[in-house]
Amino acid sequence: MRILTDPAETGAATIALPQDIQAHAWDFPVKFFEPTIWRIERRLPIPERIQEAADLIRSSRRPLIMPVVAFHYSEAWEDLRQLAEQVGIPVGETFAGRGAIHTPTKWLLGGLGVTGTPSAGKIASQPTW
Repeated sequence: MRILTDPAETGAATIALPQDIQAHAWDFPVKFFEPTIWRIERRLPIPERIQEAADLIRSSRRPLIMPVVAFHYSEAWEDLRQLAEQVGIPVGETFAGRGAIHTPTKWLLGGLGVTGTPSAGKIASQPTW
């Protein structure tokens, strides 16, 4: 649960309960159902990592941005759109990163993977080296 609630470490997770367990009633403490306030700590960017990322983008022939759920945690939606437009990098959304760009832009390809768009898949499958 620590990793699931940490915006820096979170990833895909499944909690699967067998049907026979789902049907059982349990007398849970009322405290379990009280509202909880979650505070998401945001780490400050490290200038050296930003420079490394910029250098990698500059040296790439066909960069592609694939936002993940962290874009939602960081509320970087507008920054992502501006980066894509200013630098001219297409954005293909991962399943967890869907909606990472809130406003229309010609650089948004749509979803990647089995629930994605054919054009996004074609562009993402092209070699970038």
